[in-house]
Amino acid sequence: MELFPQISSLNSRFEQGMDGYTGGVSGGISGAAALSGADGQMSSLISDMTASDEAQKSMNNKITMLKNDLDFNVALNKFIGKAGDNAKQLVGQ
Repeated sequence: MELFPQISSLNSRFEQGMDGYTGGVSGGISGAAALSGADGQMSSLISDMTASDEAQKSMNNKITMLKNDLDFNVALNKFIGKAGDNAKQLVGQ
């Protein structure tokens, strides 16, 4: 039984925090290089997400444009249909 379990817990957490700096040493690279590589991966991931966001905005703009075109065509067809109905009434059909 430990006399100060809280201190032991803090020490364990500190050691886990140091793993990023010291973990790569046994693998032949420095911990700083390992963290730098991880940082590069995160930067790449974030830039991919930004590109994906731009693609999503472009897709949304295209969908909005197509929806507006469709709405216009529906309104135009209703107008043409109404004009046809009016013409039939004038002719007497």
